[in-house]
Amino acid sequence: LPVSLQLLRQLTYLDLSFNKYKKLDHFLCTLISLKELKLYKNENLKGISQNLLKEDEEKEKEVLAFIKDLPNAIISQARAKIVIVGKEGVGKTSLTELITKKLNKEKINKKKRVEPEPTEGINISEAHITKSGNQVDFVIWDFSGKKSYYNTHQLFFSDVGIYIIVCNMLDTESADKDIDDWLEMITLKAGSDIPVVIVGTHLDEKKCGSKYRKAFWKRIKGKFADKWKNIVAWEAVSASHDKKVDTLVERIIKTTMQQTY
Repeated sequence: LPVSLQLLRQLTYLDLSFNKYKKLDHFLCTLISLKELKLYKNENLKGISQNLLKEDEEKEKEVLAFIKDLPNAIISQARAKIVIVGKEGVGKTSLTELITKKLNKEKINKKKRVEPEPTEGINISEAHITKSGNQVDFVIWDFSGKKSYYNTHQLFFSDVGIYIIVCNMLDTESADKDIDDWLEMITLKAGSDIPVVIVGTHLDEKKCGSKYRKAFWKRIKGKFADKWKNIVAWEAVSASHDKKVDTLVERIIKTTMQQTY
């Protein structure tokens, strides 16, 4: 399905029956106005019980309830949820794309890399790794940084997964407040035990040298480390130049494997 479908915030009816729909798209749960969803006669559809895919009014209600509850689904250590949030323009979408590619071990062409368009609403992608002989599946939620979406973003926060708050280390005017606001919102909806990683971008900028970064993290940690005990890591990266993103990915994997879902 086209990801742009999630932009239809007033959509109430969606008929996907009698198609060759093969994999359930998690972004369907972001269609907050949806009242009817038909999925029957998609025999090869993965991600949902085949028992629900019958032409029956009660089954259709169960399908819709299943879709609406996806943000709260219990996730095992074989399937982890990553939620990435941050102010518009901090480089969050570029970072999300790079994290997804690295988890999937996709080849990254740094010379021909094209900056992605800013996220509208929510973009959901998937990644897969093998750890200790077992496959781990990641569902990655990239939330738009536009303030007009903030109220609806909270509808999809849950007490499972890992939250990554992205900020621009050069934005001294609003970085601190943005981090605090996101921590308040996440903790209110997901609880005080949910693991959070604070990520500072623009590591490649000349101004963002060792001395500057040290002062930045000293200030940030001084404000938030004692107040928010669920912050598990502080990482500085550059998505545009692929600096230290591997370190962040390893932190994500390590934190995922440490969680008990």
